Amino acid sequence: MATLCFSRVDSESDFDNFDCGNESINHLIKASLYSTLLNQTRAYKLSMKDFRVGFVALSISRISCEYSDADFADFFDKDPSYGAIFVDYIAVDKRIHRNGIGSTALKYIIKESSEVNRFLTIRFVVLDALRSKYKWYEKHGFLPFNSTDVSGCSETIRMYLDIMPEDQKRRLDRYIKEEM
Repeated sequence: MATLCFSRVDSESDFDNFDCGNESINHLIKASLYSTLLNQTRAYKLSMKDFRVGFVALSISRISCEYSDADFADFFDKDPSYGAIFVDYIAVDKRIHRNGIGSTALKYIIKESSEVNRFLTIRFVVLDALRSKYKWYEKHGFLPFNSTDVSGCSETIRMYLDIMPEDQKRRLDRYIKEEM
């Protein structure tokens, strides 16, 4: 596979004639230029050999574990929230679905998020998966933020991937066992 390149969206023309096959995601993509200009989101064009193949948008925020039944939700210090990189969307041109482009983009996002974790208090990569993509994200290591969402009927399921380094998780586990 050719190298997948990420470049920042900087013009409405970047979106011309793009269709991922999901109208609500297509709308999010077009709206992301404004939030990118506001510096609230970073929207990126995905390209291979100068051919635009998709888009990704990321933002940084905090996620509250108040309503989560995930393992990490029982333990926090000052407030029940954690730093997170949100994947606002990953969208691949519908004409080239199932060629590994989304997987490659997601793996890159996880790798880069893990690097950010070394310098900032970012613990999770979080996204709202379309129900039809739940198993795909699960295959990439994501877990449901709340298990009841999986059996629910909403169109999306909030999912997370813990990017805390394994050695730090072990230290935390030891600390919790000794202190609790």
